[in-house]
Amino acid sequence: MGWTWDLYSELVRTNFKLKYRGSILGFLWVLMRPFVTFLTLFVIFSSISSAQGFSGKSEYAMYLLIGLVVFTFINEGIIEGMNSLMQRSGIILKIGFNRFIALASSITMALINFVINLLIVSVVAVTADVSLSALSGVYLVFVILTALLMVLGISFFSSIMLIRLRDLSHIVELLMQLVFYASAIFFPITIVPERWRFIVEYNPIAVFVQAAREAITSGSVVRFDYVIGAFIFSLVLVVMGNYFFQRNVKKIAEFF
Repeated sequence: MGWTWDLYSELVRTNFKLKYRGSILGFLWVLMRPFVTFLTLFVIFSSISSAQGFSGKSEYAMYLLIGLVVFTFINEGIIEGMNSLMQRSGIILKIGFNRFIALASSITMALINFVINLLIVSVVAVTADVSLSALSGVYLVFVILTALLMVLGISFFSSIMLIRLRDLSHIVELLMQLVFYASAIFFPITIVPERWRFIVEYNPIAVFVQAAREAITSGSVVRFDYVIGAFIFSLVLVVMGNYFFQRNVKKIAEFF
């Protein structure tokens, strides 16, 4: 019943192989979605980037790409975590299987995809002016860790709730689309009307995106107080979510 790294790592490898089995491009599909979205938005909005306050197209490219990569990571983590138990019902029904491993391995897939997507950021960074320092690099890791904890905390609840409420997957997907437009992914916060700017400024995903952008492009540590608050909130969410998960996960077999 306990945690085993061998089982966890094997499940991660198996999930990765199954996801891209029979695919010609294989794991390159991980790069395709954010890259195609990046190209689409860049072609549409780069021509007016100077009017939005950017010094040039290269600066806007980094702004847009970092936003997409961070948002994609959080979005995939939430979706994968929510579907983790449902998609692995076959092994979950086995006696003695630790259900948390199914959830953790699914979120790990999103983290692996995020690391792969950083390759695109690295390529674009070669042509852009970036100022990532040791301090901002550490801060970037802390921001991603905080986002990961938030995803885990949400997944503890959503993975159980999806078993009984199948419409939750459609609700969450729609909600994440709305969050995308409320996270200043392809536009600066400054163009949002003042009375509505709080939606972006207090949106935790927008905070993660902004903090990651500034850490990479200017070597700055911004929104530190908000990130610390999000970190504390995420820790509480994980503790509460784990309690909810452990209390209910053994009762889900009858709903498969």
